[in-house]
Amino acid sequence: MDDPPPYQITFTHVKSGAAECEATLRRIVETALAGQETRHAIINIAIVDDVEIARLNQKHLHLARSTDVLSFDLSGDHDTDSDASDDPRRRVEGQVVVSIETARREANRRQHSFEAELALYVVHGVLHLTGLDDATPRQAKRMHAIEEQVLISEGFPAVFYGEGVAGLPASKSATKPGVKPLRNEHERSGQTGHVRCREDDPSAMRHGRE
Repeated sequence: MDDPPPYQITFTHVKSGAAECEATLRRIVETALAGQETRHAIINIAIVDDVEIARLNQKHLHLARSTDVLSFDLSGDHDTDSDASDDPRRRVEGQVVVSIETARREANRRQHSFEAELALYVVHGVLHLTGLDDATPRQAKRMHAIEEQVLISEGFPAVFYGEGVAGLPASKSATKPGVKPLRNEHERSGQTGHVRCREDDPSAMRHGRE
């Protein structure tokens, strides 16, 4: 029997309109995971509307508003070999929930592609699952740089003004002429929430694992 692929990535389209982006988003997820040296991952990407993501935001983070992306860490405690258990990033299990309505609205407002906006949300949520955070300015700057590296590698424009990308020449991390970055250097990627779920609380996976 063949071994399962190291990254098992599924999509649930609760709100239609993003199916054509699946191949690109899958590559984005794989690139983000590989960059964080993740060995095994089971990730569901749920595409929802503003109403549903607001419901999840209220339920899990007690915030009565919509948002762009939520990530749910469902890794729990796994029996893994010693190499995989040395670093929690090496095994990831979770769900990233993104609002397609917010992505379309923000893409129109910022005058760039809907696919680029959606890709930003997905990579941001996946990086949270690997253990990265953006709670402090220093953490946010590091996370922004990694997001930018992933997106540029897949042909998207720079994400933030003025932030270089580790491992990339300055010419590749700079804004290209005529291409507007997705964010300026002081702007957060949205009111992102990250939730670590108990094993007895499967509600976060209602879109992907029923």
